[in-house]
Amino acid sequence: MPRTVTGTGAPRGERGAARAPLCAALALAILLGFGALMLARPSAGEAGRVLLYVLLFNLLPGVAAARLLLGPARGAADVALLALPAGIVANLLAAVLAWPTGASWLPWTLPPAGAALLAMTIRRGREGPRWPAWKDVPRWAGVALLLAVTSLVGMANVLAGDPGDAFSFHSAFQAIIVRGLERGWPAPNLLLPDTNWSYNHAAHLWVLGAARVTGVPVDALVARYGPVVLAGAAAAGLVAAGRIALGLPGWAAALALGPVFWVAGIPAVLGQVFGTFVPFSGVLLLSPFLALAVFLIAVIAVVEWPGGDSGEQSGGRYGLPLLLFALCFLGTGARAALPPVLICALGLRAAVALWTRRTVPWRETADVAAAILGFAAGLWLFFRPDAGLNGLGFVQFNGHPFRYLTEPSQYLLTLPHLLTGAGLPALAAGVIAFLVLALGQAGFLAPALPAGLARYEDGRGGDRRGGDGRGGDGRGAAVLLLAGAAFAGISALFLTEAPGYSQFSFVHFANASLALLGALGLSRLVADRGWRRPAGLAALVSVAALAVLHAGQFRGPALDWLAARAVPGLAAPVPPVATCLDPADAALMERVTEPRAVVILIPRTPDGTFLCRTFWAVARSGVQGMSHYALTFVPGRAEGPLGRLLAERGGIMTAALATAAGGALPGAEMLRLRATLDPARPAYALTDTSLVGVPDGAEVVARGVAFTLWRLPGGG
Repeated sequence: MPRTVTGTGAPRGERGAARAPLCAALALAILLGFGALMLARPSAGEAGRVLLYVLLFNLLPGVAAARLLLGPARGAADVALLALPAGIVANLLAAVLAWPTGASWLPWTLPPAGAALLAMTIRRGREGPRWPAWKDVPRWAGVALLLAVTSLVGMANVLAGDPGDAFSFHSAFQAIIVRGLERGWPAPNLLLPDTNWSYNHAAHLWVLGAARVTGVPVDALVARYGPVVLAGAAAAGLVAAGRIALGLPGWAAALALGPVFWVAGIPAVLGQVFGTFVPFSGVLLLSPFLALAVFLIAVIAVVEWPGGDSGEQSGGRYGLPLLLFALCFLGTGARAALPPVLICALGLRAAVALWTRRTVPWRETADVAAAILGFAAGLWLFFRPDAGLNGLGFVQFNGHPFRYLTEPSQYLLTLPHLLTGAGLPALAAGVIAFLVLALGQAGFLAPALPAGLARYEDGRGGDRRGGDGRGGDGRGAAVLLLAGAAFAGISALFLTEAPGYSQFSFVHFANASLALLGALGLSRLVADRGWRRPAGLAALVSVAALAVLHAGQFRGPALDWLAARAVPGLAAPVPPVATCLDPADAALMERVTEPRAVVILIPRTPDGTFLCRTFWAVARSGVQGMSHYALTFVPGRAEGPLGRLLAERGGIMTAALATAAGGALPGAEMLRLRATLDPARPAYALTDTSLVGVPDGAEVVARGVAFTLWRLPGGG
């Protein structure tokens, strides 16, 4: 008889004893998760409510979804790793359905539905889950600790220092999106009157749901707790994909986290040469973390779905296309770069199936079609291309990045400028820099990539899980998908350009894919004792040398922050999220009580501090603003009457900024901006207190420390 009870028919006492180690491991994981939330924002009440929300509305349905996807034969460790990303996806699918329909009750069905589904899957399983033994508890605790610390790397970089309030105003921007979502679908852009969001805002719906259920303020969720939870979900998804789809040993799957998540800020080599900075963008934007989690679930689903490749269970052939439709639909709202990358990977899978079978691969073709349809549905819901403002319209197809990389205005990547400064022609410098960037997506695991790619198998027939339940022919399918996603992501970066370096969203998926493939190659080199061969020894030495370089690139302030707050941070007072905004200035916006009111935001110096203050004022009040930032960097391409209206407002705002720069209140421009609004809408202006002058017909409502609130003439 086995030492661990697995059968569902075992006596109740034996089942309880077998599950005791699992309960202990889960308790340790929950405590570590609570600690991570407390480190991000030390408020026991808020962190406890967020943790309870994650457990009931995400993990519980996530465990049920993971068991459905993986089947009863999988061990509890694999189910636990997949539970958080799968639960967040289930949570968001319910939230996305509830948002446009107004069915606010729908997310509340997740806890009971998850519990019922989990009970059903356990009872229907021919074999119970393989519970961990007591000797496994330290390993579970180690994995939970690793994921908890990994989820804090990006947050540590932000909280270690915020020059010019740049990080804070980005968080405020995300909070403004959430406040717009509160008003329903389509969500208004609270920085740009008369427009709706055409944007990646699925992650913001998760924040909105958490705020409504827990009562935790939106600013705390969007700037502190949300990034930690979503980063943890993406990191768990990466380890789960390594273990489940590639059959990696635990140490190799954990190493794959390094090139993707253990990058603080935008370091000199990892960020400014290799172009890898997932934690940086994930903390500031939220959506990159969610997009990675959705992508990794899709990879696992294609490999593991019953009937997805072999038709082992009836109905499986239909279930996988439906799941891919849902994932691409949600992935469009997570990050619009995801569906094209996934569609290309699925297309490569279908092309290889056509080549190897010499017949039409109907199942693979159906998967591609489902992904395309999900992408189209996501574009309609999240980006509203028929609403006059196309959030994807600013993407340019340049054909190659070499000229762009060497332009003086390109400040993110330094290698092209170093090469041109050394005398290389611009074209040669751009080519070299891009090749280094492409190879650098695997980070310190890049030398092991050839060994990982060599693990490809065509996946025809056989048990995908292999003899040990992890790998077999499914490993070849996973290698093919990850290689296709990496190629698609790098190719998209090669072809496109977008403001704010948004095109680098494509290579986030290449970063994760190549890190996993590099970890697969490293595990193969170790298992085959590759150090006995010159090529294998060179690869292993190169991995070690690059790992030392990677460790040296870990930003000092971020590491210091983690070390300093590891213990005393749990008892620290709760710091304000928006340190740039004085309470007296925040109270000004609370005086604007009319539902349709618009507040025109007029700076004297349009710097990061002004953006931080005004963005947080809008985010906390939920009042409609009109920002020079949004008029200058319109989030998309506006056409027709809306395009002309925004161009007119942008021109007036530019003139207002020129007047304010001289110290005078731009009263005439304020009234002209007011004239572009619906005359029935109440209008206000929030101006720098140092500006001198009084607009005709305007009256002072109140004065704060940095701002004065004016009531403009007109309105109901």
